[in-house]
Amino acid sequence: MENLIDWLKFSLALNGTAAGAELVRQYGTAEEVLRRDPDVYVLQGLLTEQQAERLKNADEIRAYAILSQCLQFGWQIVTPESPYYPESLRAISDFPLVLYADGDLSLLSAAHTAAIVGSRGAEPAALQAAYLLGQALSENGVVTVSGGAVGIDSAAHEGALTAGGGTIAVLGNGFGANYLPEKLFMRRRIRQNGLLLTESEPFTETSRAVFPRRNRIIAGLAACTVVVRADAKSGSLITARHAERFGRRLFALSPAVCPSDGCENLIKNGAVALKTAGDLVRFFLPDAGAGVSLKNDGSVLPPLLRPHTLTLEQFAFVNGVSVGEARYVYAYIRQPSYERGNGIGRAQTLFPAAVKSPGKKPGKAQRAFAPEQAAPAAPHPETEAAPAADNARQEALAALEGDAAAVFAALGDAPLTVDDVSDRCEIPVSRIFTALTELELDGLIRLLPGNRVQAVL
Repeated sequence: MENLIDWLKFSLALNGTAAGAELVRQYGTAEEVLRRDPDVYVLQGLLTEQQAERLKNADEIRAYAILSQCLQFGWQIVTPESPYYPESLRAISDFPLVLYADGDLSLLSAAHTAAIVGSRGAEPAALQAAYLLGQALSENGVVTVSGGAVGIDSAAHEGALTAGGGTIAVLGNGFGANYLPEKLFMRRRIRQNGLLLTESEPFTETSRAVFPRRNRIIAGLAACTVVVRADAKSGSLITARHAERFGRRLFALSPAVCPSDGCENLIKNGAVALKTAGDLVRFFLPDAGAGVSLKNDGSVLPPLLRPHTLTLEQFAFVNGVSVGEARYVYAYIRQPSYERGNGIGRAQTLFPAAVKSPGKKPGKAQRAFAPEQAAPAAPHPETEAAPAADNARQEALAALEGDAAAVFAALGDAPLTVDDVSDRCEIPVSRIFTALTELELDGLIRLLPGNRVQAVL
């Protein structure tokens, strides 16, 4: 039987890393990994010295606290030893060592699974297309995976729930953190009729850096990924890149249905254009018909996808709750959480502060390195940069954390290959790509032909 404390200790040190996943492939269980001296893994080239140090100092007390929280609130823990751990996820290079789950675990073993992602601020036509895709997949026994957010994510989940099929929402926060409170009732319905899943510890608030990591799980769970709506620098493109990295089929909504720069670029680079729901269903069931057309004018969105047009009483009715219970959530519908200043990283916890995780320690970019190390200096260009550019670079570096900080610090004006960046930072290439995606979305780097990258500042 799996030792959950060992898995939790292991995950506190190396969760979501290619190094942690490789140790599981070599030794099978957390118990086997932990019973060896981490310095042995350094000699074998499996861990860096910093990673070995983290493994040596894995916090057993914290592991017991997490297990206690999960038992208290009924949250389940899924490890690579669990019969529910999906093989599709185990196939990726940096699979999670621990997943927290709430709902129907059997969905992780579904024969057919598709990811649907897209912009939060999508047009009604794109929302309707995502809803129809989720509905069609559900009607044909395919599980819909998305990120549980507003916009395209919600539309895909609601379509799947309406048709009575399974859906999985992969969150970028712990279950005890009420990120996007306006989606509280949707998450409740997914928990009752589908599955909530996260890599984050129970009371961990989200942050901008979490979403690229979360998106690899969405892509890793699914046999194919569908991008319904994406701008040129949309976060949905991170999921698309992960899907391509994992060798999964990529679809994008046809510009004839709803134009978007991101989808058009994906189609130009080989993604399959979707015009009907059948175009997607036939990926799983080759004999399926054409299915419903995705072309629409957005005028028939279901009430759950246009809650801002509903009265409090109507909102309570479509969610199946009392008016009193709906009042708190409805307040966030009228004034979304991001307008209240409760955006990413702000505390929106449903449970008492006493059981929340300790806050992040200060240090930002310096946390990417061991205490005895200084952050590596940026390479100097041939000619001295202007002071303004230096100041802008230092300000950008100070706002970054983890791998993104280390990668940005290693870049200069001269282009470097991804392998060169990996060597300078001593970070595996699989993690380099995730950091580069985050930096590209921030407008701090430029990706060049030949797998090369260059700092913009």
